[in-house]
Amino acid sequence: NQIQQNNELGSSFSVYYRGEHVVDAIGGYVDKRFRLPWVTSTISQLFTVSMVVVPFSFAKLYQDLRINNNYCKGTQVFHLHSLALLSDAIVRKVDHKKRTLARYFMEEIAWPLGLDMLIGIPRTQLYRVARTYHADALSVLSAILHLDVAYPWTNLVTAGWLPYSKERNKVLNVFNDYELYYNWNPDLLEIPLVSSHLFTNARNLARLFTLLENSADKLTNATVSDTAQFVFKKSIRNWMLQVVNTSSYDPVLHRYLKLSSAGFMVTNSPKVLFI
Repeated sequence: NQIQQNNELGSSFSVYYRGEHVVDAIGGYVDKRFRLPWVTSTISQLFTVSMVVVPFSFAKLYQDLRINNNYCKGTQVFHLHSLALLSDAIVRKVDHKKRTLARYFMEEIAWPLGLDMLIGIPRTQLYRVARTYHADALSVLSAILHLDVAYPWTNLVTAGWLPYSKERNKVLNVFNDYELYYNWNPDLLEIPLVSSHLFTNARNLARLFTLLENSADKLTNATVSDTAQFVFKKSIRNWMLQVVNTSSYDPVLHRYLKLSSAGFMVTNSPKVLFI
């Protein structure tokens, strides 16, 4: 529906249920000028969702007894870029190979599980990446005509003319050249920046989150040998999913957030707990 209503140019959607891959849907285009189709090997930049690297990496370090979790939870919210830099410094210090956070995540978690994930995209892989476009007035109008209020509201709350968007506009105004503004500068995208430069697709991201499932025997992957995989212990999963009672104010989003111990943003629904 999002593609048909012109809200999205292309996208992918994937679902794992009890360890089994049950849904894998793709549609649309990766480039609106040349109408290149979205295919199963297409990957996209996850932007702030890239921060999932931090809790998964720290959970692995915690399980390997490289760090401990004896700290006061939920007392401070960091900006995503500063959090990524701080996390990277910690990983470099405690990892016996002195790897960066990006390299640690890919070598210890993503690649052993056979996940198609890259933090920083090399030029040789750039052809696989879906282009990034800013929403235009036509997309918002189309959403309204289809009675989709969520899409125009999302664009409204980030509109440049609103008072609280001043900081956001300062950042965008720095990007004067076309490629950088539209996030298609290969020099920028090649940087292994954990806060925004994770490249993957819905199928591999959903596969990553199966690590939080309860049953270890449901984490098998036909393309990866069992000896190459790892699972989180139950105590580690419980720690990652434990909801912190206190809310923390996020100065970037301008609202209070409910977080898990590992830093996942948490919201409630009538039936389940979403993270």
